[in-house]
Amino acid sequence: MAKSDVAYENNPFMIGINGLKMFFNDAKPLAIYSIVATAAMIVAFIGFIAVMIVTSAGISESEYAAMQRRDEAAVQRFLNPDGPFDVIAPVAREVAIQFGLVVLGLLIFGVLDYAAGRLATGKKAELGPAFKTVLGHFPAYLWMYVLMIVKVFLWSLLLIVPGIIMANRYILAGTVFFAEGKRGNAALKRSADLTKNAWLTTYGGVWSWSLISQGLAAYVFYPGATATLYRQLAPLTDAGKPKPAAHILSWLVLLVPIAVIVLYVLFMVMLFTFIATAPTAP
Repeated sequence: MAKSDVAYENNPFMIGINGLKMFFNDAKPLAIYSIVATAAMIVAFIGFIAVMIVTSAGISESEYAAMQRRDEAAVQRFLNPDGPFDVIAPVAREVAIQFGLVVLGLLIFGVLDYAAGRLATGKKAELGPAFKTVLGHFPAYLWMYVLMIVKVFLWSLLLIVPGIIMANRYILAGTVFFAEGKRGNAALKRSADLTKNAWLTTYGGVWSWSLISQGLAAYVFYPGATATLYRQLAPLTDAGKPKPAAHILSWLVLLVPIAVIVLYVLFMVMLFTFIATAPTAP
């Protein structure tokens, strides 16, 4: 369980900074791993874009037309199948690819949840034991995230917002998984209990630095931030004590992105309206 003498911090940026210090002090190999994983994903993304650009630039008009015909033929086979195989095969292939990506992503991400669980209970974490533990408990870990995805999706059917709220309520499930040994729904329920009446502090603490870095620092700040949140929320939750109000900066972390999205949508609406109403040349 979390230490009871952890001072409560509701400034979201300090949650991230304090968590980062703890991450590098008590789990330095995993902190380096998070940086390497982030760099690898950036390089892979840039490489993918570069390959797409180079490939597209080298395609002749006849080759491009042939590719379009193949794509159209594949769509027609799917919409007007000669047999069940024409429908099942592409769907099964896509499901297998997506599932493989999810498994790979969770193997990479699970190490960070392991680090968060160790830090949350005041323990150090090493890279080798992290991979060994994640692989040893991977079926249960995968199942927990399957349940989380399904529940968030079902909540999202209620006009999206409830899904966003519950996704944040479940954000400590991975930490709970490794800190308390809870599995499946028990880990999700524990996370929801921990973040109850502290949703905004949880949101700001986990995502403030990620939003500032446009997502590039997400892996680096996540373990320390979630561990810090667990350590200060668990004693209050277990004692039935109220949680302090959210810091004004957490409100800003929530509202500024919403304002940016709203302004972007308004700009696009105005742009399309201007284009639609602009007089055409005679």
